[in-house]
Amino acid sequence: MHLVKAFSKINLFLDIVKKRDDGYHDILTIFQSINLYDEIKFTESESLSLQITDKTIPLDSSNTVAKAFNIFSENFEERGGKRQNFDIHIKKNTPSGSGMGGGSADGAATLRFLNYYHNEPFSDREIEEMALKVGSDVVFLLKGGLAKAEGLGEKLEYFNYPEFEKYHIAVIYPNVHISTKWAYENYAKYLTNVQKYYNINSLKKDFSEFIGSLKYSHNVFENLVYYYYPRLREIKERLDEKSPILSMMTGSGSAIFALFEDEESLEGIQKEFGGNNVIFTTPITQRRINDEILTKL
Repeated sequence: MHLVKAFSKINLFLDIVKKRDDGYHDILTIFQSINLYDEIKFTESESLSLQITDKTIPLDSSNTVAKAFNIFSENFEERGGKRQNFDIHIKKNTPSGSGMGGGSADGAATLRFLNYYHNEPFSDREIEEMALKVGSDVVFLLKGGLAKAEGLGEKLEYFNYPEFEKYHIAVIYPNVHISTKWAYENYAKYLTNVQKYYNINSLKKDFSEFIGSLKYSHNVFENLVYYYYPRLREIKERLDEKSPILSMMTGSGSAIFALFEDEESLEGIQKEFGGNNVIFTTPITQRRINDEILTKL
């Protein structure tokens, strides 16, 4: 039996560059992995089975783990390999529909595990190509860490700031599921002429400039989501009162996070936001993810 950790993410910045001819959107974002993960157990079996603690998640071929397994296995069989089935059990810790990439992380972790299990028949580039077929942010979640992402989210430039792990994040998930498809179809109706300027090139300078620049960050989906879900705007405004480095919705919602330099700033948040799913976590580097992702039981 193997235990695999599927680390989730937040977006520290998110903008849409343009709508593509294929109907999808080119984005510009900053992904940051966080020390929150789903636990996936793989046990060798005669047939494939999938169990998830969150009963709202479908178990059919649309599931990201099932999709990742099928894509990998088909490619492996084309190489002359023999498909190995597993009993797969997923303990969900990342809220579904939160914008934290939980499902995508599960798919990414599945691809990494299968390549490891079969003695790495595929290169990193080949696994990334499979990941893009599973979902746009699955490519980043294969390795995680901190990265600027462009295109569909698959064009990545990684950065390494180990000192970021000392910072603290409070995530408030109000148990609201927001459709990503709906958000992309409607965001443009709620754009304002005044967007906070954010220089994404600050990533390339030094850690202090990167942290300082985050106060100018924004998420292009916030105006839309807060209009239809005013409760989320209220959560963000209440987090802002605690003077975080950054508070923002992640992805297309609905989780809202606040980033703090010191742990003391988290005091009282659990009580104040009772009734929501409150998660305390930290940023995590690519190196730590690599060290911790896989355990043989």
